[in-house]
Amino acid sequence: MNFISPSIRETMKKNENATKIYHLYKKIIVMPIYKLNLKLNMLLGKPYFGRALYANQCWKERYPVMEKLIKEEIKDNFNLLEIGSWAGHSTVLWGSVVKGRGKVFCIDTWGGAGNTPQLRNKDKEILDLFNHNIKTSGLNNTVIPIRGTSDALANVLQNNYFDFVYVDGDHSYSQFKKDLLNYTKKVKLGGIIAGDDLELYPNEVDIDNAIKHCEEDFILDTKTKKYFHPGICTATHEIFKDNISMKNGFWAMRKTRTGWKKIKL
Repeated sequence: MNFISPSIRETMKKNENATKIYHLYKKIIVMPIYKLNLKLNMLLGKPYFGRALYANQCWKERYPVMEKLIKEEIKDNFNLLEIGSWAGHSTVLWGSVVKGRGKVFCIDTWGGAGNTPQLRNKDKEILDLFNHNIKTSGLNNTVIPIRGTSDALANVLQNNYFDFVYVDGDHSYSQFKKDLLNYTKKVKLGGIIAGDDLELYPNEVDIDNAIKHCEEDFILDTKTKKYFHPGICTATHEIFKDNISMKNGFWAMRKTRTGWKKIKL
């Protein structure tokens, strides 16, 4: 997730000195404050989902939509699978609802995706933070982390088993589409597959530009002048066409006997 505002990004593109000043400001002033807050929360035994280690991976405007849906879907013996957990921001949301009624299985390498260099080489730090957040949220008996790639685990996990699958791992087109093809099979009949970062529908964007940059994480759409994830946009279109439920960037579909159907978000 890119936390630099679009206006600052545009200035940085035009002015090399502005870019240098921004990164210096972030390195000397901003990040030490975030890291101090992270350490303080860990010492106090409190969950941390701030900007240090990019722990705040759940957009605030999507959180209520996600919470509403999982509360509507929850039932006894509920099994939820999350692909891409990082610091556990969304995991804690799912776990707080599922607690006592099922399990949340989390697939992640905790090593960052290939097209997100800012998340690489933080394996131990982020896994320690994930475990800390799960423990301090009282979810040790609910959340089951599984360290590995989604590709490898797709060959191990049972088909038609999960009530809810949340796909939020690598956002490049090639990997995200592979995850969709693999993990739609894991959803039981009547269950939900969902994901994050579908900010714009394919018919809203410059689709040629989206396809050209589909392996990148987060780009500016030349048509709407809005930032979006081109890999998510193009892959969901190919799997579900334009008939997909989406609200505030969070999307979800229900598995039926006749195919994938939209739901009310």
